[in-house]
Amino acid sequence: MNPFIRQFWIFTIIVFGTVACNTEYSSSSAAKFSRGWSSYTNANEITDLAFDQNGYLWAASVGGVTRWNLDTGIYERYTVANGLPSNNVTAIQPAVDGSVWIGTQYGQIARLEEQKWQNYEIPELSRYMEITDIHQDKSGNIWFSTNGAGAIRHDGKQWKTYLLEDGIASVVVNGIVEDGDGNLWFETRVPCCESTDTKNIHASFGEKYGIKYGVSRYDGKNWEIHTDKLYLTPNDFTFSYYSLGSSGNNLWIYSSSSHKVFFYDGNSLKDYPFDGSNNNPVVKIFADDNGNTWFVVHNQGDKKFDGTNWDRYDEKNGLLSNNASSIAIRADGTICFGTEQGISCLDGADWLNFRTTDVESSLPSMHINDLIQGSDGVLWLATNSGVVRFNGQEWKVFSKDDDLPVNDVRNISVDSDGIIWIRVLQYLDDIILSYDGEKWKKHDYRDIDWFIDFSQDGGFWALNYEENTFNFYNGQQRETYPPNPSISNPEKVIVTPDSQIWVFQPYEVLRFNGKTWDMPYPYNSWTTGMTISPSGNIWLASDMREKIEGQQTLQTGLGFQSFNGTNWDLVTSLPDKSWVYRNSIVFSSNGVLWVCVDDGVYKYFNNEWTRYTIQDGLSGNSATAIYSTPNGALWFVTEGGLTLYNGSD
Repeated sequence: MNPFIRQFWIFTIIVFGTVACNTEYSSSSAAKFSRGWSSYTNANEITDLAFDQNGYLWAASVGGVTRWNLDTGIYERYTVANGLPSNNVTAIQPAVDGSVWIGTQYGQIARLEEQKWQNYEIPELSRYMEITDIHQDKSGNIWFSTNGAGAIRHDGKQWKTYLLEDGIASVVVNGIVEDGDGNLWFETRVPCCESTDTKNIHASFGEKYGIKYGVSRYDGKNWEIHTDKLYLTPNDFTFSYYSLGSSGNNLWIYSSSSHKVFFYDGNSLKDYPFDGSNNNPVVKIFADDNGNTWFVVHNQGDKKFDGTNWDRYDEKNGLLSNNASSIAIRADGTICFGTEQGISCLDGADWLNFRTTDVESSLPSMHINDLIQGSDGVLWLATNSGVVRFNGQEWKVFSKDDDLPVNDVRNISVDSDGIIWIRVLQYLDDIILSYDGEKWKKHDYRDIDWFIDFSQDGGFWALNYEENTFNFYNGQQRETYPPNPSISNPEKVIVTPDSQIWVFQPYEVLRFNGKTWDMPYPYNSWTTGMTISPSGNIWLASDMREKIEGQQTLQTGLGFQSFNGTNWDLVTSLPDKSWVYRNSIVFSSNGVLWVCVDDGVYKYFNNEWTRYTIQDGLSGNSATAIYSTPNGALWFVTEGGLTLYNGSD
């Protein structure tokens, strides 16, 4: 998948409706996780497409890999439960030997052969280097373009990584194109900023670190960097976005700087004006066998150019979504487009739409900001694509089409009456809405400057900067507490059984004891989370570094401390140096401490730590949030989807 899409897609849920001449095919073939774990991903947000020799369509997505039989509509899914290194797959390529290669957002490469996935460790790759494209050349070599590790070739036996010293222009490569003579062209570009972090270049930026401007070409022996030879300027390859495509020995180039498409025949350059704004660049170029060139345009669908005329394909004439990412053409001429809402295939004059419909693979959005489970067991999600309701059998999306002002929902809560409360962000303004099961109601709170957190009863905490007040809102009433200038960027509020109010923010924790504010945590450290135990003790996760005079010296490293109302006690520390995500520590109803880290989740029970990863049932190793439900279940938000754990721990 092109990194541009991951950075700039504006995710909106489009309520699916029937389009004239559209037929939707689907089937269920979901993998099952180990006992106690259930995983939900979004296999309909497509990142890459490719046909194999037998006419099957392989779709890479943020929720795994799907193989489609377009004639029957039956699909087969592959996720981490089947051996994928990650559900977030960004590139896919069926090989001539029948195997299938994939690359992930986290720099992982894997190969499917005889229904088994083999994962490969490439020393130059790190988890921050996305695999952006995969291509099999005419000699049978498999090539991978990466965001930070240059180009990688596998010849069937050995691996070779091409870096700056080998002659490639940059280690940031977005795509690969092969011409009729077998020359490989690489979309190499200058990293976006001085802080770009790769293994091969430190603080890389421009020619200071050996990076060149232009397209990199490899003829099988030597590298050449093409800028002047293509009659283009460095501006076309520097801070602008460009794409490559080929038809025979000819090269197609799109440049957002020039806002044109160029046709290069090896000797001269011809340009064509491109209809669209600079905010909607081309992310993929594909030439078919009929003399047409297809351009996948960010947020504008797809355009076809026959050398004279332009035709546009978008939601109005059958495409599932204008947010398209990829294109693939079958031997019989069927053209398929990958979008954020599924796959749309054009078969002659008819559109055929393909979407996974099993519950496990049709999570409406992977961008989950908050969630809550009501006493009736219904799960509610606050996502970038609206409010999502899940009753265990089907997903329901509430968006702008259902009277929400915007789709960007940041927080969600349910009160004792079953009323759903949400906070949305519109033009940096906080808007509070409630849902009674039939309609959404907007509540007018004009004195909110900084929303902090919902309470368990549907009220919420917020700041008013002009008045310098800390407030609790319940219904139309506001309770105001004495001003505290130390409250600057609060993230969480906890009310203890004795009615003390604790406010969590980085570096410090504040408490209101009913009369005054104080800072009960005496250590100058980076705090990463706060929660309350079933016994009512406050727990903090923090990076403890400094000793305060008269206090105990605490060990350096991430530790968990408990406050019993009088004293702080260091209870335990993580067994490794994993990074704990913000506000991702919680107690389950049976008193077990759970922590989300950058490589799985940890459980602390009976003075022992246990780590869980995708091998145990997580949908992704990078767990960013955790939520405990009244019935003892746990929900984990990961980069690979949503995971439910209802084990006995």
